[in-house]
Amino acid sequence: MTNFFQNKLAKIPQKLIDNVYRFSLYLFAITVLISITVCEAALILLFITAFIDTLKNKAKSALYLKNMKNNPLLLIFVVYIIAYITSSIGGINPSKSFSYLDSELIKIFSCLLLFLAIKKDISEKISNYYLAGAVIAGIIGIWQFAGSYFSTGDILRAHGKMNAVSYAETMSIALILACVKLVNSAINPKLKIIYGLSCILIGLGFVLGLSRGPTLGLLISCAMLFFFLPKIRKPFIIGFIFLISGSSFLYYNSPVFRTKISSVPQGIIQIINPQSPQKQKMDTTSIGRITMWKAGIKMIKDYPLFGTGPYNVDKIFHHYHAPVDGRSDWPDVHNIYIQKTIELGIAGGLVSTCLLLSILILSINTFKSAKNTYTIWNFAGILGFLIMMLTDSSFHLPRVAFSIYLMLAIAYAQAYGAVAEDSPKNNAV
Repeated sequence: MTNFFQNKLAKIPQKLIDNVYRFSLYLFAITVLISITVCEAALILLFITAFIDTLKNKAKSALYLKNMKNNPLLLIFVVYIIAYITSSIGGINPSKSFSYLDSELIKIFSCLLLFLAIKKDISEKISNYYLAGAVIAGIIGIWQFAGSYFSTGDILRAHGKMNAVSYAETMSIALILACVKLVNSAINPKLKIIYGLSCILIGLGFVLGLSRGPTLGLLISCAMLFFFLPKIRKPFIIGFIFLISGSSFLYYNSPVFRTKISSVPQGIIQIINPQSPQKQKMDTTSIGRITMWKAGIKMIKDYPLFGTGPYNVDKIFHHYHAPVDGRSDWPDVHNIYIQKTIELGIAGGLVSTCLLLSILILSINTFKSAKNTYTIWNFAGILGFLIMMLTDSSFHLPRVAFSIYLMLAIAYAQAYGAVAEDSPKNNAV
């Protein structure tokens, strides 16, 4: 039986395996912001192809295993899963927590697989497929906003195939890459036009998402680019002028948009001085975040050891906070650091925070190792994303985690140069 399978494997052309390997990576990259189903299917295809490759080439098994063991995030992933399982057992609804364990494992698996599969000499092409998918997502978001505005006069926030905040967070990461590629002096002038259009479409999609937390994170990312990449300063200034012009147009032509923007300062005043009178239609998002964080801290005090267990905040939310949007079983306190501490307990929350810090440290190390388009994108993107997580907790969503891990894997390949010698037939996989 073994000889039968070996003979069958021997008949599979290595070129076919290499092509399917690449195709699955390109498919994952272009669909990660568009379709969770297709990008997960691409991951499965990538794993099957890698598995067949190891069976066909025995030398590959040891190489892949070595690369897996050397993954800089492997240890913290293992500790995180231990914390997850422990808190699930000690939480208030173990069956619900364990029902999400497969999602956690898939996210970790995606990171390990992407680090294994992405090599330096195809990483640029993968990033271009990723940008193409981001452009499609941007066009979808623009269409959603424009269709709503011009048909009814109402504001429907751009959201693509996810909620508006997660959409803005992932689009901001893509926008950073498009901006960095635009100012790369080594690229063809025709590509500069393509990257410029990408900046406009992705940027518009981001802006029309009308999300303030992602905007704060993007500003931090842009500050890093402004400091470390002088060539980007002029395009940033031009882009800022267009942004202000477009926002001014919406402000004076859309009562809904004007109300939303002008009410933000009122919400901030309410945070500073809770006794100040609330005006009608005041934006309460800012004060709502603060009250959720306070409620979250109370939850931590009541569940310090094991936490509530993952994905169980909705079971106790009504004891600590008034209904949100009519829901008393709200599942999120809009701060990943507080959220994970509620779910996993204090020790587990520290592990979760260490995972995020490990990702940041890895991005810093790759940037130090090789200062190029992809490592500066990775560093600025990760730093901005961790700032965004102060007002959201979307890292638990697969496609958000996939986007982060894809960026990390591309930068890691660019920094540490895994190329032909690690790939079949002296070609990158």
